Amino acid sequence: MIIKSLNTLNEEIIKEIRELELLCIQYDNLKGEIFLDNSLTFNRDIKNIFLAYEDEKLISLIYMFIPRKKEAEISAYTMPEYRRRGYFKELLLRAIKELQEYNIPDILFVCESQSKNGKEVIKHIHGKYDFTEYVLKYNSENNIVKKHNDSKVELYKVELEDMDTLITLNEKIFKQSYEEIKTMVMNTFKSEDRESYLGVLNGEFIGMGALAFDGDEVTIFDFGVSPKHQGKGIGQELLMLLIKEIKKLNRNNIILEVDSENERAFNLYKKCGFEIQRAVEYYRRKVI
Repeated sequence: MIIKSLNTLNEEIIKEIRELELLCIQYDNLKGEIFLDNSLTFNRDIKNIFLAYEDEKLISLIYMFIPRKKEAEISAYTMPEYRRRGYFKELLLRAIKELQEYNIPDILFVCESQSKNGKEVIKHIHGKYDFTEYVLKYNSENNIVKKHNDSKVELYKVELEDMDTLITLNEKIFKQSYEEIKTMVMNTFKSEDRESYLGVLNGEFIGMGALAFDGDEVTIFDFGVSPKHQGKGIGQELLMLLIKEIKKLNRNNIILEVDSENERAFNLYKKCGFEIQRAVEYYRRKVI
C-alpha cells in the first residue's frame, strides 16, 4: 500500500477520486458527493487529503473539510472489494496525526442516512451521533421567484472594503469568534469559485449569503439575517434575490444545507421552493 498525504489537488487526482466515489455511490446506493474545495480551510498548510493506492490504483480515501480550528469534517470512501482490510484505519491514523499537530480537538464523520456500511464503521471507531443535516434542492419549476419583483431588499456583491461589515454581521448572526469568522470570510472572498453578498434595506446591511460554484451546481451557504430583522419576511426576500442572481447565470441546480434542529430556517427554505434531496448524519469523536 502506498499512501499520499496532500493539501492540494490536481486534475488527475480529482479524476481518480471521482471514479472511486462513483463506484462507492452506486454500490452503497448513496446520493451525494464530496465537495472538493480547500478554499475555506482555516490553515492551508494542513494536509487534508489522504489517498491509499494498490498497484497504482486508488482504493481508499479520506477528505477533511476544516473551515474552523475546533473540528474537522471527514468524508471517506473505500472500494467495496478492499473493505475490512485496514485501509481506512491506516488513513484515519494519518489524518488524526495531522489534526494533532494543529491542535484540532474534534472529528465529525459525515455519513448519509442510508449508508449501513458507513454507520457500522463509525460505530466501530466510537463516533457518537451529533446531528442530522438536510441537503435541499431548489425546485426550478417553482414560480415563487416571480412573485418577488417588488422586494425592498437590495443585493450587494461584497468587495474588499466590505470585509469589516461582513465580519460584524457574521458575529451578530452566528455568534462565532472574530478570528474564525475573519478567516472564513477572507477565504471565501479570495476563492475563485465563491462569491459573497450583503442584503441592504434602507441603507442598512441586514443580511448576507454566499454562493459556491461547482460545475452546474451552485450552493447557497452562510445565509442569515441580523437578529433585529428576523421574523419580518426579510429572509425570504433575500433568499429570492440570491436565487435570481444564480438564474442570471443560467444555473438551475441550486442547493443548500440546513441543520435538522433549525426549524425556522428549514421552514423558510421549504416555503421558498426547496425540497429535501438527502439527509446527512454527523458523528462526533475526540481526535485523541
